[in-house]
Amino acid sequence: MLARSASGSGSRRRLLAGLAALGFSLATAACDRKLPLVPTSPASAPARRNEPEPLAPAGAPPAPSTLVGATFGRVVTLEGVTVEKDIVKAGDYLRIWLHWQLAAPSQEDLRSIGRVVTAGGRVLASEDDQIGGRKHHLSRWKVGERVVDEMRVRVTPSSQPGEYGLAIGVLRPDNQTAVPVTGRSPSAATWQEDAVLVATVEVLAG
Repeated sequence: MLARSASGSGSRRRLLAGLAALGFSLATAACDRKLPLVPTSPASAPARRNEPEPLAPAGAPPAPSTLVGATFGRVVTLEGVTVEKDIVKAGDYLRIWLHWQLAAPSQEDLRSIGRVVTAGGRVLASEDDQIGGRKHHLSRWKVGERVVDEMRVRVTPSSQPGEYGLAIGVLRPDNQTAVPVTGRSPSAATWQEDAVLVATVEVLAG
């Protein structure tokens, strides 16, 4: 019995020694094999966010918060506007709702343009879009029909803190020329003869 145990113990030692030798030979072969060099990029600081945070969806208000009463080209009237926030950080979006009414049949699908302007008339930011959106062209409206458009104007990130004006105008779709203001209420102040000042906004440092 003792002899068998001694024999079994010796077999186990030989097996362990063989596995150790095999492991050593595999490790040696792996060290001798040339591994491909993988370039590593140096750690870099996280990229700075250049785009503003997207605005959450919001429904159009049923009535404007500010009455305007300006007619462009005797065709479409900007009845009023609603500015979501009159304080915005530089680099962020300023959301506006434009309340339109068709005054006469339109042969063109006119566009609206919103501008953030200084007291001296310099344009800091602008955005234009089709009145009525891409699915409800102005040329399909019925006289008297009302539509509310949402516009988002991104304030230039380099804008200096201060108070600025918000001007709304109308453009022709073919050559982007301005449609003149042909009628306005006493409360609508004109801006460069082809747009109206509808609000003031305060811009904070971004």
